[in-house]
Amino acid sequence: MRLVAIAFVLGSAAVAAAAPARPAPELIVYWAPPASPPSIAAAVAARARAGAVGFVDRSPAAPPTDDAAAAIAAGRLAYDELRFDDAIAALDRAAATLDVTGGRELDRIAIVDLFLYRALAKIQRGDDASAWDDLIVAARLDHLRVLDPTRFPPRAVDALARAQDAVAGEPRGHLALLGAERCAVTVDAAPWQAGLDLPIGVHWLAATCADRPSFGQRIEVRAEGTAVTAPIAQVPADDDVLIQLRARGGAAVIVVDVVGTSATVRTLAIDGREVARAAVGLTDPTALDAAIAIQLAPPISAHRPWYRARWVWAAAGATAVAAILIPVLVFDDSTATSTRVLRPAGLPW
Repeated sequence: MRLVAIAFVLGSAAVAAAAPARPAPELIVYWAPPASPPSIAAAVAARARAGAVGFVDRSPAAPPTDDAAAAIAAGRLAYDELRFDDAIAALDRAAATLDVTGGRELDRIAIVDLFLYRALAKIQRGDDASAWDDLIVAARLDHLRVLDPTRFPPRAVDALARAQDAVAGEPRGHLALLGAERCAVTVDAAPWQAGLDLPIGVHWLAATCADRPSFGQRIEVRAEGTAVTAPIAQVPADDDVLIQLRARGGAAVIVVDVVGTSATVRTLAIDGREVARAAVGLTDPTALDAAIAIQLAPPISAHRPWYRARWVWAAAGATAVAAILIPVLVFDDSTATSTRVLRPAGLPW
């Protein structure tokens, strides 16, 4: 029976030794959309330094944009100083930024001024056709704007009045914004509410969201209605991560992906297997750090042979004690019907 017990202990230890251990990560790869706070990436990088592992930030860079408000101010100043080419160039830069940001950093007056002053400068340069397009945009955004005849030439005053008359009878269109229930939305730098119809034509939409990337874009509202779907953060595939891991000769990598107000922390083995996963909210600044620290800490079995584990020696000790304290029947080979009971000597009972 003692041989059976010992064999059971050794067999259990062999099974435990055969169980694969979680590989120790040697790299942390981080991804977040451009609108995510940079403090999150800084905290993950600090955890990587504390754990003596590498850190790679593969987050996409924010699109470069000029300061639209400053460009509009520069365009107005250039127009007042009769530098019409400079005014058009500055306002072109502002328009390009507006198409990317949706006017998040502007107010309604600034957007109207962008197209109005560009139209006025184009009139001075003789580009009446292009100026008319800008005047239509300005008139749709503000049909009550009046130019001071003492500051602007009569033909510019007249052109704006004609543009306002042209858009007065235009139909309006419905804008549907999908997937942005938790977003603060502005259209043409003014708060937008579902069900609000807009003048047909070009508008600029900006959304700051809690559960997905913030975004801005130029939209075209049609009489039959227009639908815009809020973009979803597209977390890149793991292939590039594993390539970086193999290049370093590592055994595992921790992948941190931030989407909205939460983050996913995963440990991938060199063969692509996911061996650990945690999902944490970012409202608690310590939760993400703690989740990464747990996956950075390798299990004991990854560094200690099975025969040195405490539970193995505890089981062996229990077996030895049982062999002493429990009476053992020893069978006599000479007589099949007789037995002798061996009891431990020197014990107090």
